[in-house]
Amino acid sequence: MKHIFCKLLFIIICFGNIQAQNFDFEEWENNGTFTYPKNWECKVCYQSTDAYSNNYAIMTHTWYNNVKGKFWIDSQHGDNYEQGVAINQRPLTFTGHYKYIDVAPNDSAVVKVTLTKYNSTLNKPDTIGYSIQLLPPANSYSSFTVNIQYNSSSIPDTLYVMFLSSKGDPISPDAQAMLCSGSTDCSFLYVDSLNFNPAISLGLASFAKKKISINVFPNPFSESTTISIEGLEYLGNATFTLYNVLGEKVKSFTVNTPTFSIQREGLQSGVYFYQLNDEKQNSFNGKIVLK
Repeated sequence: MKHIFCKLLFIIICFGNIQAQNFDFEEWENNGTFTYPKNWECKVCYQSTDAYSNNYAIMTHTWYNNVKGKFWIDSQHGDNYEQGVAINQRPLTFTGHYKYIDVAPNDSAVVKVTLTKYNSTLNKPDTIGYSIQLLPPANSYSSFTVNIQYNSSSIPDTLYVMFLSSKGDPISPDAQAMLCSGSTDCSFLYVDSLNFNPAISLGLASFAKKKISINVFPNPFSESTTISIEGLEYLGNATFTLYNVLGEKVKSFTVNTPTFSIQREGLQSGVYFYQLNDEKQNSFNGKIVLK
């Protein structure tokens, strides 16, 4: 089984193949209560050995009380659907394989892909690429292709991917699902072997032995934000560096404590990217937004 740890990206940071984002669902981790696919978050999801390729796939389903099962790309395991991951390319299609069985009457599964770019003038992200596709019932693994539609020539900075077990109001992840027959669960969706075409790169740091978690709050922020690093003790002589969207270094300092603050100090509103490096060549990356 592969052991890859993912954070967000920046163009100047070493890139890895997107498959390391765990698009084949071979990597899972347990928080003591639930088992999650690494670099994804979910509501009602399970590790399944009924895979299209390799060992595992992800499975979600609709609850009997008409709650959609869903999972979305998220390297930080948060409940915020809008977290996303950073990107600096324009994929044309999103492909994969799925199986959709015991489906509620007239139902379909849903896959959504959104790409945005932060608008520093309006202090909000602009959607520049979007596609939503319904996945019909399939008793065996079938392929799907999502053609991404762009409304701008801009390069996106954030990628969002979400799967839903039901089309009941497909725009809203929290809307009720289509009714299951009787009082049982239904609409079981299995997904495996995802990919973007042309192949894209994400900033990925390999750190197989210890898990480092970086939290930025608030984010976005106006005057100051606090960075908390869980597992800093596993790093050696760590350095925190902040870059603007042009790749220019705007802040850099040695990290001696697991919690520290960053002050605005004249920085312009917009997207910034951080990189935490240590002498052992571990690297962790993320995005910070100034209002």
